[in-house]
Amino acid sequence: NNTHNNPNTLPCSFIVVIVLIVATQASPRSTAPSIQSNEQTPETMPLWKSKTNVTTDTNKDELLNSTIPLYRNSKERQSYDDQATLYAIILATEHLERSYARDAITQDEYTKECNKLISQFRLQEKAALSNSHMTVETFLHIYEMDCPRATERLLKMGVPEPMNKGGGTDAQDVAVTVAETVQHFITTMDGVKLDQRCVDELQPLLSDLMDALTRLPDIPNDFEPNLKIRKWLQKLNALRAVDEISEEDSRQLYHDLDSAYAEFTRHLRRKQG
Repeated sequence: NNTHNNPNTLPCSFIVVIVLIVATQASPRSTAPSIQSNEQTPETMPLWKSKTNVTTDTNKDELLNSTIPLYRNSKERQSYDDQATLYAIILATEHLERSYARDAITQDEYTKECNKLISQFRLQEKAALSNSHMTVETFLHIYEMDCPRATERLLKMGVPEPMNKGGGTDAQDVAVTVAETVQHFITTMDGVKLDQRCVDELQPLLSDLMDALTRLPDIPNDFEPNLKIRKWLQKLNALRAVDEISEEDSRQLYHDLDSAYAEFTRHLRRKQG
């Protein structure tokens, strides 16, 4: 009560406010935690800084321009070497197909080199991709290879582009080609009978058979044996070398080979008649 009667006395509420303001201004700033800090912990320090413990621009450039090892052991090095060889074979096939399309090489030169590249491709595909569980399509995509002609020749056709010889082929050459075709038919059918199912076992047999069929003169474009063998070549070329066809596919392959051989012999009889 005396407070209200004494004009020199302040209310309690004003006193509390004044005390809080004074206490806030009087508190030492050194006790507050520092928000900005120039020090970096190992967790927040950049990787190049933590390893080199330097901050100069010269050392940064040296680190960025340093060589990064591609492989860690001899096995990984061999894997990269095999993939590089496969890359070169695909690229060489693409250039060969382009040269042949431009008539820059002869038919004999093209056939010889194409057969060699196809054979090398079969061997190198197994060596380069069998352990990586990668298909050729994946390999082409990873390394951004734009090789449509090589893809068609190596993965779909599996044989060089056939030459239409017409009716002017020597009779002796025709007889040799027919004998080779019969031999390839028998060899391939025997291989399927012996339960050969691996792609790297069947694909060379079918490829040799297809090559012999395409060298026969006066063969129509819709010749049934050619269509059937080409279909199986495309199917096998889409698989990896270490893959196997199923028992059902094996029986179907033998059936197609048998019917193709029968149609081939009928074609020969019609030609002789």
